[in-house]
Amino acid sequence: MSEFQYYGFQAIDKPLTDRQMAELRDLSTRAHITSTSFVNTYQWGDFKGRPDVLMEKYFDAFIYFANWGTRIFKFRVPLRLVNLEALSHYCRGHGALLKTTQDHAVFSFCHDREPDGNWDEDGGGIMESLIPIRESVLDGDWRALYLGWLLCVQQDQIKDNDVEPTVPAGLASLTRSARAFADFLCIDQDLISAAAQASSPEDPSAPHLDDLKGWIQALPSSEKDDILLRLVGQGELHLKAEVLRKYREAAGPRLQVTASGAGRPAREILDAAAQRRTARLREAAEQAEKERQRVAAMRAAAREKYLDELAGREAETWATVDSLIARKPARYEQAVELLRDLGELSRRSNRASEYNERVLRLREAHSKKSAFISRLNRAGVGRQ
Repeated sequence: MSEFQYYGFQAIDKPLTDRQMAELRDLSTRAHITSTSFVNTYQWGDFKGRPDVLMEKYFDAFIYFANWGTRIFKFRVPLRLVNLEALSHYCRGHGALLKTTQDHAVFSFCHDREPDGNWDEDGGGIMESLIPIRESVLDGDWRALYLGWLLCVQQDQIKDNDVEPTVPAGLASLTRSARAFADFLCIDQDLISAAAQASSPEDPSAPHLDDLKGWIQALPSSEKDDILLRLVGQGELHLKAEVLRKYREAAGPRLQVTASGAGRPAREILDAAAQRRTARLREAAEQAEKERQRVAAMRAAAREKYLDELAGREAETWATVDSLIARKPARYEQAVELLRDLGELSRRSNRASEYNERVLRLREAHSKKSAFISRLNRAGVGRQ
């Protein structure tokens, strides 16, 4: 199997400058570079750049995958907009890391899996499906981060007795981007389902309109004027995330970090996932067996109906066999199939000896037709 690697970077908050694009071109003469992206694939060799450095200097998101199984997704968000102390509880191993630069928090997720030969050399669709995760985290939806913690559990990077961080609401009904995130990193669905048992269907800490309205009305006029100016006059990025964070800080922590012993141990979630997997596979096997039996019964009924019809035209069928044998060898196979049907009909009606005698005479009459005799032998027709 030939080697394949895909590197894809995306600039989201602001486009690359001409100077930055030139700097990137120095790293690769064959990469596809635009004002918002850098994409390169390799069938041999490797990328000279360092993804972490490029993330720090130029880009807001990065994906990597190789046909030997490694898959990586990174994104960065403005440091001032996130609660690092709370979010760090979700990033506890190589599968989910949280690092900081001067201005950003950078989340990295990695899964090393067995190669399956299934990769997309385009890769653009993967990036597009994952990018909304970044905005979701800024808006306070931490489901993808919890999935990252589950990825660490799945890859044995979390101790059995380590307790889970707070389980975000809505884990049983993932967004399209969160589902793409889980799929790309190959997070076990049974593990997600087991973890979701502790997740409420709706987020009780999401801002209620009445509460949000009251908080906004209580803001000093100068602060509201500043927000409107930054929104309309400057089109400032992530202003919504900044305002919501202030609201949540005023109302209370967005998420209470799980205290030691308050959540489920990692081993408990793994065991629950194993039980769900066993039950799911057993149910699938039972359904498959029922389907097999249904199809077998349907085929048996169809076969019985065919033999009933054949019994009514048995003499005509023997004549057809003679006619087919007298034609070109290309018709021998059809003749043999009819003889097999007639043999089954004879056994059903307890006339097998009569059938065998007739086939024996047929063999003798056409003994010089080696191709026909060979087909009879392969089909076991007329042989005791």
